[in-house]
Amino acid sequence: MNSIVEQVEQWYSKNSGQWSKSFSTRLSLKSEPERGAVTIHVDTQLLIGIIALWNKGDTEAFALHRVLYREMFLDYRVLGPSDNVNSLLDGYLQRVVEDGTLPGNASRVQIKVFGMISDDWRVLLHFLDSSCQITYAEDGVSGKLPSYDMIATRQTAARLSVNFAGLKVNSSLLYDADLTLELLPEEVETKIQGQMVLDFMVAIARLLKKEVLMTPGRAAATIEWFRENALCEVDPQTGVIDYHISAAWGIGETDLEP
Repeated sequence: MNSIVEQVEQWYSKNSGQWSKSFSTRLSLKSEPERGAVTIHVDTQLLIGIIALWNKGDTEAFALHRVLYREMFLDYRVLGPSDNVNSLLDGYLQRVVEDGTLPGNASRVQIKVFGMISDDWRVLLHFLDSSCQITYAEDGVSGKLPSYDMIATRQTAARLSVNFAGLKVNSSLLYDADLTLELLPEEVETKIQGQMVLDFMVAIARLLKKEVLMTPGRAAATIEWFRENALCEVDPQTGVIDYHISAAWGIGETDLEP
């Protein structure tokens, strides 16, 4: 009978192309025969999944969330006689792909605050101008950030970028009833960037005394849709972040880099 590493290599040779093609997922395999170990890396929109198996039977599946930057544990077990390596790998891949793909064909994530009023915008823009590295533009022309009242009066195509250690979070329509800041998940490349985004969300929630959500990017959807599909939300009273992660995963702190 083939070893566990050989079974994984055979599964990968037969199935990796179909997984990559069907789900826009990047897979890679690393075999370490001298250690009797093999690792499959699964790269999706939101998750960097790692599935590791050893000939001695140990099996581990976990992932790093690109934006929330938390390590998520899926499974650890020692394979028994009844365990099927192919079925196990299919199940792990299915979970990583499902939970690592943004719904609604979204390519971005958004930081959302609903029910913004004029005073909220004034407080927020003053906070951003005084404590953050920002870039402001109207009709594509960069300039100094004007007052909220001036922005609202002009009703132009205004765009604001907030910079976090090389990561840009962008907002438009600064006079709208809702705040929407967008970012690409793949641009969050370090733990520092991920933590700064979360810290920024907490700061906004405490400043405005409003709930702040991180959601899939979508131009037109109801508030209920955004709440149901949120990746996390910040309680404005406590500043505590509630991570909306499938019950299949456990969440922990991580020092991992992708």
